[in-house]
Amino acid sequence: MTATRWILLCLVLVTVGVGALFTVQNMSRTVQVSLDLYVTMVQLERPAPLPAVLGVALGAGWALGLLTLLPFALRRGASAAADPSGGDRWT
Repeated sequence: MTATRWILLCLVLVTVGVGALFTVQNMSRTVQVSLDLYVTMVQLERPAPLPAVLGVALGAGWALGLLTLLPFALRRGASAAADPSGGDRWT
């Protein structure tokens, strides 16, 4: 393994470890989730565990980002494959 792979492995292990510790330590904490739009209000019937709320928020953010950027990435990849210069307009 190269040094870069060792560094990436360590970063992944530290990230997973911190996430696991956060989940274990905060599983008993609950939050009341509500959305007030001034016209209507939506609120969960009972409080939700904090790690679950953060996980749903992070997952929704990743999904929204992928759905937003994926068409641009696919279009760029298709145009680079069709262009013999590799997508570089200056060569």
